[in-house]
Formats: sequence, structure tokens, C-alpha cells
Amino acid sequence: MQFRTSAITFFALLGLMLISSASSYAQGNKTAAPAATKPAVVAVANTKPTATVATTVVAPKPETPPSPFSIMLSASRTRSLNNFKDGSLSESNDYEFLPSYKWAYGKTSLYFTFSEDLRAEEDASDFNDIAWINSFKGWELSKIKLSPSVTVTIPQSKESREIKNLETAMSAKMTASIKEEYLIPGLSLAASVSAGRSFHRYNTALTGEVNNQYSSRQVLMGGYAVGIFSFDAEFHHINAWTYNGVLKESFEHAEEMSVSIGDHFGFTLGHTNAGSVFKVDGYTSNYKLIDENNSLVYAKVSMQY
Repeated sequence: MQFRTSAITFFALLGLMLISSASSYAQGNKTAAPAATKPAVVAVANTKPTATVATTVVAPKPETPPSPFSIMLSASRTRSLNNFKDGSLSESNDYEFLPSYKWAYGKTSLYFTFSEDLRAEEDASDFNDIAWINSFKGWELSKIKLSPSVTVTIPQSKESREIKNLETAMSAKMTASIKEEYLIPGLSLAASVSAGRSFHRYNTALTGEVNNQYSSRQVLMGGYAVGIFSFDAEFHHINAWTYNGVLKESFEHAEEMSVSIGDHFGFTLGHTNAGSVFKVDGYTSNYKLIDENNSLVYAKVSMQY
């Protein structure tokens, strides 16, 4: 055993001497053929001590952090569910632009929309009101996550600026979502409640209708994703109080089926309906999933970076 240890030590020292000699020779005679040093390199590589010394570890390049900026663009074609050919058909091209910036405590977004009316005799195409949205990280509870947000509305549409004389509107919202680990894979469930205040130059619009001063919106949201497909639905119940204290109630709901195309593109088919909670008599329910007179369908292409 002692002889074997001495032999290993001897060959290790011999290998180190060969490396030193080869290195000195290469520095002293740069024109020497590279093949002359190959036997020494091969011999050293076969001995474990010198292989450890000659190993060069290249540090991995640090990953580039994701950009805090993001942009969402979409274009959609919307029309009435039915065409009764009596001039009541609604049809439009709608465009959305949503730049966002993530910061330490949440995300700030600006929401721009433009609607091109394809059926109006006069030019009814117009920008809609701009929404400045500030979403915050919120709080993690045992089974749900609470996410607050604040929205400031900047009047941009002709209806808001010239007819309703809207100066600005503000609202605060709290969203509660069930954590993914407590749901089946792919399922998402959430609800939100918001309260807002509008500020008008005059209490009454040019049409003679009293403007809404306060509003509240309660929303239920659900979705299911499997592979590149996703299915989403949401229902909105809306309360509004006019400047003279009259309560109005309305509803909105939408259903969508989407397909993801790579990491940045998507295609969506959807249906939406909206209206007053009660009929003209004031007490009969007006809720409808599909209304042949008011339902709209749409197809949308979206891009996000």
C-alpha cells in the first residue's frame, strides 16, 4: 500500500513537471508546432490532480430582469347578435391601448379606447374616456388575496365632455380572489366591489337628464384555462345615484372564449349583454343571459409585450 501511494505521488509530480516544461517551452518558442505540446496535455488530462488544476469555471451570465413596462393592444369587431334589417343593427370597430408600469408597490396603467361606428349616418366615431388605474399588491390572507386599486377618469368622449359636462370621476375598488392552491387546476374565481364619485360642471346634462353623482359596481368573475384555451365570464351589478337622490340599477355580463397564440398574441370570441335591472313597470326583473334585441357579439385580436 505504501509503494502504491509513493508511485501515485511520483507520477503526479512527474505530470506537474511536464506541464511546467511545456508551458515554459511554449512561452520561449511561440513558433513551435502546437502538436508538440499535445502529448503533455493528454498525459496531464489523464491524471486527476492536474485535471483539477487545469479546469476553468466560467461564471454564468446573470439573467436580465424583466422590464417593468408592458403594453397591450387589441382590435375587435362588434355587432348586434341579430340583424332584423330594420336599421337597428349596431356594428363597430373597437381599439384598445393599455400601457403599464410595475413599481415597488403595484402597477400603474393608462387605458385608452377608440370606437369606430360603422352604422351611424353621421360620424359617431369617438375616443372613450381615459382611465388612469393604480393597482396595489394588497394582502395575502389564509385562502384569499385582497387587491385594492384606485381609478381616475379623464373625460375624453364627446358625450362626457359636451353633453354630460363631466369634469372628472374617481373610484376605489377592492378585489378578492381565491388562491389557486384551493381550486382545481386552471380554475379562477374572484369578486370585487367599487365605489365612485363623479364631478360635473352642471347637475343636469344637455339632454335634460340628471347626471349620476355616486356609483357602485359589484362584480363576480370566473375563468377556466386548459392548455392554450381559456373560458371567462363576469357579471356586473351597477348602482347609480343622481344628484337629486334617485337610485338607478343596471347590469352587464360578458362571456369569452380565448386562444393563446404563442407568448404575446391571442384571439377571442365573446358575447355581452347589458340593460336595466327592472323593466318599465319598476319591479319585473329584466335580467337576460341572451337578449335578441340588445346582445352583442365580438371577435378580438390582442397583442401584449
